Amino acid sequence: MQTYHFRLLLILHIVFVVSVIYALTVWCHLLKITVLQSFILGSVIDIYYEFLVVILLNTLINNFGSRYRDLNTKLIKIRSTSSLNELRHVVQNYRLLGESIDLFNEMFAFQILLIILHCGLQAVGCLDIIYTLNLQFEGMLIHNLSVLGLIIWCLAMIIIPIESSHREIEKFLELSCEIQHRANEDTKEWEIATILKDYAENFKREFTADEFLKINKRLILSIIGSVTTYFIIAVQFNSIH
Repeated sequence: MQTYHFRLLLILHIVFVVSVIYALTVWCHLLKITVLQSFILGSVIDIYYEFLVVILLNTLINNFGSRYRDLNTKLIKIRSTSSLNELRHVVQNYRLLGESIDLFNEMFAFQILLIILHCGLQAVGCLDIIYTLNLQFEGMLIHNLSVLGLIIWCLAMIIIPIESSHREIEKFLELSCEIQHRANEDTKEWEIATILKDYAENFKREFTADEFLKINKRLILSIIGSVTTYFIIAVQFNSIH
């Protein structure tokens, strides 16, 4: 597993370096500037920092999803064995996971907001350049299309694992309700199953940017709508001038 993640990280860095080198070459040729000037104007260091933050967020969110999958696997086994000790252990782990997501939302709220904002602005800029370019310079067209691809990749690296984690959380809630229904009332098993169900409902967490917005698949439609609106405004502004 570690070898797989190392290879994946290496491939992502190779793709990033190739994209940056191509972008620098395009800007050098278009603006008639040196590679160093293109490096500074292109804010490569800032883009690389954002690239690393996206990978970090993806890794953390995937870990949350895998932990919830492990809990769901344990619940399925508990459903057939009715082990009280394992049920208590699952309750504690679920509560800790909920608190961990709260910490994640607080720590990375502004990073996520800035990444979403930057992706939206970059998308508007790329679409505007592609529209006004009229295929005059093929290198610039390819560069902007590649940037759009990287924007889609950044958003997918954050939103797709979040949606997967949300599905595992919903599955945990369904399994806890099923275990409670199967348990006999006025027994120790039923008491712990009730606590499990209450915890599943009370510690059900969603990924948010510190409650500024909920991060889920609906966010993609919001971004597309905002990008389309500002792209139309940019086109109208350029046509006037």
